[in-house]
Amino acid sequence: MFSAFERGKEAARNERAVSLLSDRTGAPLAEVRTLFAQEFSRLELRAKVRSYLAVLASSNVLAKLRHGGIRAVEPGAPDAISAKAGAAAPRPHAHVVV
Repeated sequence: MFSAFERGKEAARNERAVSLLSDRTGAPLAEVRTLFAQEFSRLELRAKVRSYLAVLASSNVLAKLRHGGIRAVEPGAPDAISAKAGAAAPRPHAHVVV
């Protein structure tokens, strides 16, 4: 099915997507990694083509984080989510590349 090399490449792409999501939202890396793994696994169950799993999982995780996955920012504030006070400010409108 998939060689160890292909699985390694997929894992590297997934970790890059997780890191970018964490940077973009300001959410803790561990939390984003957990959400991404759950979403990826959920999508993977019925996937016929694996090519877009990371893109779909990233999009779904971003939506969860934006809409109450952690703690939303005050209305009118920049598009960001912060799990704790003092978190680094996220980059505005960065695109997730996987």
